[in-house]
Amino acid sequence: MSTPTVRYKYIEEVEVLEDYRPGGYHPVQINDTLHHDRYQIVHKPGHGTFSTAWLALDRNSSTYVAVKVGAAYADKDEVDILSRLAMTDVARSLAVQVIKAVAHVHSRVYAHGDLHLGNLLLRLPASLNNLSIDQLYAKFGAPKLKPIARLDGDDISLYDAKFLRSDFGVAFRPADKTKCESNAPLVVRPPESYFESTKPLTFESDIWSLGCLIFELFAHRSVIDGIIASQDDITAQQVHLQGIPPPEWWDKWDKRSKWFDSNGQALSDEQDIWSWDRRFRQWIQEPKKSEGMETINSEEAAALLDLLKRMLAWKPENRSHAQQILESGWVKEWALPAYNKTKSTPEVERA
Repeated sequence: MSTPTVRYKYIEEVEVLEDYRPGGYHPVQINDTLHHDRYQIVHKPGHGTFSTAWLALDRNSSTYVAVKVGAAYADKDEVDILSRLAMTDVARSLAVQVIKAVAHVHSRVYAHGDLHLGNLLLRLPASLNNLSIDQLYAKFGAPKLKPIARLDGDDISLYDAKFLRSDFGVAFRPADKTKCESNAPLVVRPPESYFESTKPLTFESDIWSLGCLIFELFAHRSVIDGIIASQDDITAQQVHLQGIPPPEWWDKWDKRSKWFDSNGQALSDEQDIWSWDRRFRQWIQEPKKSEGMETINSEEAAALLDLLKRMLAWKPENRSHAQQILESGWVKEWALPAYNKTKSTPEVERA
């Protein structure tokens, strides 16, 4: 018997409700309890393509925990992967934490496969555990319950801490599993997933996305400006950044004449070309100036841009490895010292 088609009225910033079906999302409600009544659901921080995320009270330890409920169609390897990656995980400090996390994942011969800022979590501050559920709601707001309206005619009712890498639902071991399709958002997706769509992704595919993520930590926007951009628009921006791609990719890109001549010279006016230096100046330095913040000095800027350019090399084999990034000049001179400051600063309990 086929699963009936159910349609719901769209609710902004809510997961696709039609995915609540056999094989999809599992229905969870506020005040539900899980695992023999141990975890009481008190809030919903968010959702992803392959899961929903919930804040729960662990009744055994009287602490708040994050609970991820995976969709049935998601990759079953995530729990196993997370069990092997137990590690303790502000822009320099956060960047080095992410680099460390990726290096650790890669050292366990896993590739994450979906690396972007939306998949980073801040650990809950310890002070949160001093709050009752009512106090939690008073401080942060209670969950906003919205009625669900079916459109198919049937009625239904329904951190202040450290970064953590999340959403290992599409992580994989390149040695054991061939994966050609990237699950990363288009603006941080590595170019090989477009130009060589039938070739398996590698650890270096994560490195491209990691470079985009580090830039976004400083700029608060993606290095590739493409909320509604097509793949070809994004490729054109990548060429503005990194120059002409390898010949076999350049020749394969049949839409290149819209942006470039046969020699790779941009057809756009200079004001439409966003180089690394221009993006760094206008998206990082100038906003800092306008807000009265200290800008990044020229020495650090040069080191950071050098690192990012190597991380976003066209060919995967030309990109820095995660361990090489950890040993880079920018990480050693600027990122790690900032990170070590956060480790040596005692946590301040707040009411």
